Order: sequence, then C-alpha cells, then structure tokens
Amino acid sequence: MDSFDARLANELQRLRDETGSDLAAYAAPDSPQSKWRWKRAVGESGTRLLRLTVQPGRGIAGAALRTGRTIVLDRHRNASDLRREDAPLLLSERLSSVAATPVIVDGSAVGLILLGSRAVRSYNDATLQLLADTSARIATAAAAFHMP
Repeated sequence: MDSFDARLANELQRLRDETGSDLAAYAAPDSPQSKWRWKRAVGESGTRLLRLTVQPGRGIAGAALRTGRTIVLDRHRNASDLRREDAPLLLSERLSSVAATPVIVDGSAVGLILLGSRAVRSYNDATLQLLADTSARIATAAAAFHMP
C-alpha cells in the first residue's frame, strides 16, 4: 500500500527534477501544537537541514506560512531581513535562491515546501506554477492519509 511518505518523496524528487533545482524539502509540525520541522529533503548536502526548525512568521518559510502564499528570494527578489533570519538554512545547504509555499488542507497549512538552488537564479512563473501544483498534490495526499 502506498504511504504518504512515499508519495511525498516522489513529489519532491519530481519537483526537483522538473525545476532543475538542487533541493526540494518538506516541513510540517510534529503535532498541531508543536514546532515545525523539516521532515523530508531531496538533494540535501548533509543531515543538518533535518535538524532545523521552522518558526512561523520568521524567514522565508515562516513568511510563507504566515501569509499563506509563495515567497521567493532570488536574483530579482532579495529581502535581506528574510535572508538574515534564514541564515542557518541558507548556509547549511549553501543556497543562493529559494522559494517556499505552504501546503493547505481545509484552509490551514499542514506542510511547507521549499525549493532551493545553490546557484544564483530566477524562479520564473513556470517554476512557481510547478511548485504550486506540487503543493496541491501533496495537500491531496495529506488529506487522503489524514495527516495533521
């Protein structure tokens, strides 16, 4: 039987391949009231990423959770305040460009997808649409598997 983790791994690998990115990662809370953690990553350079937490409202990942929309830091969009707050994430994976979007089920964020590149690049509309499509498929899987 298929599991949420298997679908998630496949979706992250597919997103990474289709966008030519170096990293695709997924964060979710351990429980509804706990901290958000990186649960799965494809293309990570070590194990440090999976030990980092996501703080809602802080950094690119937190901004995506707080606003409920995709946030991008790349060649054309550079928010130094978000980069400073994401220093552990960006430095541990040597990322120059990142995009993050929430995974929404029944109006609430149940997960977060991060896409990253170690080279400076621009995330175009087609890439951001792939990110949104992946978020929708993961949301469907999360709902089907009754993920928090």
